[in-house]
Amino acid sequence: MRRDAVLSAVPLALAALLAGCASSPAAPAVTETVAAATPTPTPTPTPEVLLIGAGGRPPTVFGGDCAAALPATAIEEAVGISSATVEARRESATVANVGGLACSWRGQNSAGGESSGSVWILPQAGLGDAALSSADEDYYFGECEGYWCSWRTTADGLEIIGGSGDPEAVTRAGADAQGSALGALMPRALDDEPWERDRTGWWQADSCNALAAGLGESLGASIAWAPMGYHDVPAPAHALVDIASHTSWCLLTGGEPQGDGPHFAEVRLDAGIAWSVPGDYTATAHPVDAAGVTAYSVEENLAYSLGSSVLLTDGVNVMQLTVVPDGPWPAADVVEAAAEWIASTASQP
Repeated sequence: MRRDAVLSAVPLALAALLAGCASSPAAPAVTETVAAATPTPTPTPTPEVLLIGAGGRPPTVFGGDCAAALPATAIEEAVGISSATVEARRESATVANVGGLACSWRGQNSAGGESSGSVWILPQAGLGDAALSSADEDYYFGECEGYWCSWRTTADGLEIIGGSGDPEAVTRAGADAQGSALGALMPRALDDEPWERDRTGWWQADSCNALAAGLGESLGASIAWAPMGYHDVPAPAHALVDIASHTSWCLLTGGEPQGDGPHFAEVRLDAGIAWSVPGDYTATAHPVDAAGVTAYSVEENLAYSLGSSVLLTDGVNVMQLTVVPDGPWPAADVVEAAAEWIASTASQP
């Protein structure tokens, strides 16, 4: 081949090579994979806790509505009765002082007779660390005797205590079965606003000794005291709410050396129930000189012996004081001495 032919072929080969490159498919584009963002969970709002003042009344569980807590038709099915009725029980202030609700029910049983029972629904927020003694636990919730048997159960932060005279429930097994059935009826109480109790300034449960000493100092005499019990055996719920309210009962004696002599006053002390005074009593203001103490004379007798009854409060705690007639001191002097003691407790840390 001639040299000029070879040289002329070079441009042709180069052109063909370039054309081949131009016609080759383009390399695929690289797609960058981006990880999907993890959604941030919406935080569950924490319900605001209502703080009840030391002498304020807490809200009543279930809005104080026994029909909402224990629907009659549900009781009929749970207990096996017909024509059930449910109503609120009139109770002591210490039940309300823990936010509790007391209800009673009745209806016709299968034998054609009447069955009845009571239920106390007590929020744990109000009970705090209150507990019955082991002896009381055995007495109330041990083997059943007589015509009534008590039971207890818990649900959703509630302590539920009840009892019945229904013949089928006056055994330990029968009472516990009835309690479980009734406790299961309780709708969740979570719609109630959560709350807690300020117990600042509450009297202690063993305040009778301090009271006797304070009265003795004011009256210039040695005062002795003895514990007073219930006139009748209380229902277990009553005993428990009184423990929660630091209830103390004192029988005071004095007027002679070493505190001897007849008793001259009966006293009940309750912490945190200032909201209840004067309540439904027929009361008139009773003047006292002690700062920060308010007193009311009431027509109703508040103790087991006849005498002048007075309610005294420091805005947190309440004293029910009944002074017997013909005692060693005029009733007005005893009331003023009691007011001075109350004022002194309010100034203590």
